[in-house]
Amino acid sequence: NDPTNSVENHGIGLTLTKEMLELHHGSIRVESQLGQGSVFTVEFPLDAPFYTDAERVGLSASPPDVDLVQLEITSLEALTEPEEAEVSDICLLIVEDNAQLRSLMEKIFSKRYHTYQAANGEEALRIVDEHPIDVVVSDIIMPGMDGLELCRRLKGNVNTSHIGVLLLTAKNSVDDRIDSYNAGADGYLSKPFELKVLDARLSSLIKNRQHKSERFKTTAELSISALEFPSLDEKFLENAIAVIEEHLAEPDFDLDMFSGKLSMSKSSLYRKIKSLTGMSPVEFTKNIRLKHACRMLSMQAGNVSDIAYSVGFADPKYFTSCFKAAFGVTPTEYVKQHKQADTSPTNTEN
Repeated sequence: NDPTNSVENHGIGLTLTKEMLELHHGSIRVESQLGQGSVFTVEFPLDAPFYTDAERVGLSASPPDVDLVQLEITSLEALTEPEEAEVSDICLLIVEDNAQLRSLMEKIFSKRYHTYQAANGEEALRIVDEHPIDVVVSDIIMPGMDGLELCRRLKGNVNTSHIGVLLLTAKNSVDDRIDSYNAGADGYLSKPFELKVLDARLSSLIKNRQHKSERFKTTAELSISALEFPSLDEKFLENAIAVIEEHLAEPDFDLDMFSGKLSMSKSSLYRKIKSLTGMSPVEFTKNIRLKHACRMLSMQAGNVSDIAYSVGFADPKYFTSCFKAAFGVTPTEYVKQHKQADTSPTNTEN
């Protein structure tokens, strides 16, 4: 081998060769000597006992074509048993220019998610405009708009910045990882990879987002920064909360007014808030009203009815019901808890 004849190597060929040989019960080994080269030895068993009955049946027929893409995805087939699978409400977009790999991934992940397919970045953006996509799994190297540009477009637009993005690439360099994260990707996997790892990364990303949503929904605090949303999403939530606070005491504040104030369509507003908080815009508005009620109750800024009216509830009984559903206690019980906390020994001066 001529060391000056440098060719970029992504490390896929040998891995796929090994997998293909193992499918045929073969083996491969290499012997190398610095400055002289390498010798690869491939061995196949010829005796019938090495093969199953099913494998021996087709020996007289023409040998089938071996698809390297199929070898990459074989390990994913066992991830989910069809009879046990439950399709969640998560919408997954698979962006891959290799049609067979894309179809195979869609076949597997459709057992668990609502799935969509795109062959390149341009097509992916059109799908995102038309459907409530939650997560995108995209190859980086594609004709036309590549995965990095797609990621930048999604993360740079307030209407889509909440969408999770996992990037896949045959490259495995530090610079490639840096480019992926600079584009705003939530995760990165280099090929070849165990597709069970991709499945685990998807599950982890989705569970982490759901955990953030649940934390925001059930806490009485209005702190957004503690949830560690990306800056564009954090700014969006701050603006959304500011709009609700501006109309806090108005019971007739509705989705039309909300979307108009934020200069967004009602469908875009719904997708955005649902993805970030797990709530619809109506539920989100109610939750912000209740968080303000917590603050007023802890400050003893009036009786329960007065506070209910001041945060936009026309019916104090309905306010009490919503408050208990959100925080597990009635407004009166919440006040008592805070009084006890304020008079505890740790909160009194010596």
